[in-house]
Amino acid sequence: MSMISTRHSVVPFVAGTTKAFESQRLAKVGYKSTAKNPAKFASIAVSVPTLDVADWTQEQMDRLAPHINAMAWKAQDDVIRNLYETSEGNLTSVSDDDISPAQILAYLDAEQTGDRLTKEKIVKWFDESLRDNLTVIICEKLQIQDTNDSRVAQHLAGYRGLFGSLSKDSGALQETQIRGLRKALEVTATDDEIGSKLATKLDGMLNRPKMEELLDL
Repeated sequence: MSMISTRHSVVPFVAGTTKAFESQRLAKVGYKSTAKNPAKFASIAVSVPTLDVADWTQEQMDRLAPHINAMAWKAQDDVIRNLYETSEGNLTSVSDDDISPAQILAYLDAEQTGDRLTKEKIVKWFDESLRDNLTVIICEKLQIQDTNDSRVAQHLAGYRGLFGSLSKDSGALQETQIRGLRKALEVTATDDEIGSKLATKLDGMLNRPKMEELLDL
């Protein structure tokens, strides 16, 4: 790899070891081997200057615009897919807010950083961080001593399922359900990273403009 020359050396890529030079980024080309299919090539890396679109010419930006649109459309498709799957195949409409630039950017940010809250992550968090405190509160609310009571398990399963659905930010959740999940975070004092992200998401869902009700014809 080279920091000064306009030619940049290709080197073997070693995870955790191969680094980019200062002010550059590491471009990686990786290949994986399986028991039946060995990798076709060795994995490599190149330290290259970063690209800043601010330095691009107007003509280059004009040529880039259709590709950005295509990426945004693909992200919209993914957001709609998430809404559809979360509704268990019962999605009947999508609002402009659901597929707005803000939602697309939030989706792309999460994809890029790997911070997207998947259903698996949320369910794991629920079991590890929320279940015990919520069990106690449910027992108190129902005036039940036995934490293994089937009614407690039923309510826990309901909360677990609804929290898991937040991975897709479904428009199918009713306002009472959203408020119920928000309340669960408050009463259990769950303010860790995932809990804070879910609280922010729930607040955003509550603050969405309400659809106008149509006259019953």
